[in-house]
Amino acid sequence: MRRAALIGVLATLAACSSWTTSPGVLSPSSTPSASVEPATSSAAEPEAPSPSPAVTAGPSDPALIGRARIPFADRFMQIAIVGRPGVVVAWRAATDRELATIDWGADYTIALARLDDRNLVFGWIGTVCDLQATLTIEPESLVVTPAPRKGCDALAVGRGLVLTYAGPVDPRAIDVTLGEQVLLPEP
Repeated sequence: MRRAALIGVLATLAACSSWTTSPGVLSPSSTPSASVEPATSSAAEPEAPSPSPAVTAGPSDPALIGRARIPFADRFMQIAIVGRPGVVVAWRAATDRELATIDWGADYTIALARLDDRNLVFGWIGTVCDLQATLTIEPESLVVTPAPRKGCDALAVGRGLVLTYAGPVDPRAIDVTLGEQVLLPEP
């Protein structure tokens, strides 16, 4: 029943997408594609998302491992991936089919499922206004924290990543957390 409700929400958003198109936002006829931008590349550093407390690393913050872009609802979400290097060795945006393999359980806001011995699909629910987040990776935890943003009355939208671990991994041994959404004060 919950999957059917989520699919209905996604279909409604796709049919009613009336926001204006701006740079970095896909038009309805565009096909979104995901990208992975490892932080360890020796080439010029990729352009970083706009600075915010959720995506800007400081001296005591975890190390930046890389970045990912997740297409959803004719937009992209920029993810800064931080934490312990070597735990997760690759990542990419999850497909709708991969997200459908998740058993969301009672929480229904964040979940993790096995695709194979080393690949897990990690999904969470946000709004179309959530365009930046930080994923913190530790050996036994995954925490996704949306960047602070202005208020938004939009409907919920699912998104996710496929994470490739360095070795075999049991999703039941990993705690998943959706960080608090901080809303900026209205001017």
